[in-house]
Amino acid sequence: MLHPADEYVEAFVKDVNRARALTVETVMQPPAYRITANNIEEALRQMKQLKQDYAYHVTEEGYQGLVTKESLIDAADTQESAFDEDIYEELPAVSPDAVIEEVLTETMSYEYSLPVVDDDGNLKGELERQAVAEIFAEAKETEAAETDIDIEHKKAG
Repeated sequence: MLHPADEYVEAFVKDVNRARALTVETVMQPPAYRITANNIEEALRQMKQLKQDYAYHVTEEGYQGLVTKESLIDAADTQESAFDEDIYEELPAVSPDAVIEEVLTETMSYEYSLPVVDDDGNLKGELERQAVAEIFAEAKETEAAETDIDIEHKKAG
């Protein structure tokens, strides 16, 4: 749907509601920022090496939550060494099988990209707000181009 092979396929899928037809897996990106630390001090060291101020915390048990540099610094300042629930940002995880329409509100409501987590708790990717917005932007661009073509045909005819 996002990259039709030819004009026939493009014409066939042009009126399909992309939000209802596409799954999270088709538009997610690989998780860019990941921390695998077992304690706060180690997590802070890993975070300082990243170009971003947040990361997904993943352990052998799977996805744990999203942490920010600020939350790690605060935990280190209070002499905490273990992760607890308070350190993680409140952020829903989404399934790779979820239809975009089902997660649209959440995707647009949060500052961070949503973690895409499978049924076994494994972090599979991240769902960026921009990627979801582009799905709709591409549909609008196609509609606008078709309108321009129709106008040109009417002028010529």
